[in-house]
Amino acid sequence: MLKRDPCHATAHAAVRAVRELQAAHGFGGSDVEPIAITGTERMIERHNILEPADLMLAQYGIPFCVALALHREARDPESFDETALRDPQIRELCRRVRLVPGEEHDRSIVTIELADGRRFERHAENGMLEPGELEDKFLRLTRQTLSEPRAAVLFERLQRLEDEKDLNWLGAQP
Repeated sequence: MLKRDPCHATAHAAVRAVRELQAAHGFGGSDVEPIAITGTERMIERHNILEPADLMLAQYGIPFCVALALHREARDPESFDETALRDPQIRELCRRVRLVPGEEHDRSIVTIELADGRRFERHAENGMLEPGELEDKFLRLTRQTLSEPRAAVLFERLQRLEDEKDLNWLGAQP
């Protein structure tokens, strides 16, 4: 499996769920009041980091990753930078995310309440990369070194790697 977002795997399902809720209902991160995420005791014990001191802890903290996802594009590695760590809106929302013990161990339930009184809930079963999302991830990760057209051509060629007669075009040595 490939990770969809540049954060710890335990945060992926919740991040996907909040992004889907946001897309479906058109609210912004500043509209969100409390967020509750059910999870296992282990998730709560290890990943309930409300005040991460550095980027590594932030990426391991489910509250931070969820808060960032409601303000930035969570799939983009560049979203997880020092400015995100210092962003007062992300930090404030991070403190309003609560991890609570859940009855189901194979999925989480994400509940978002908005300032206008609306409440949304979504089951979050998996946040890992799904078929069709690999090209987007590849383009995001290569944009610093390749133009998008060139990266897209390279992606297509890599998808058919088993059909290549040799790999010299990759810089491989014979």
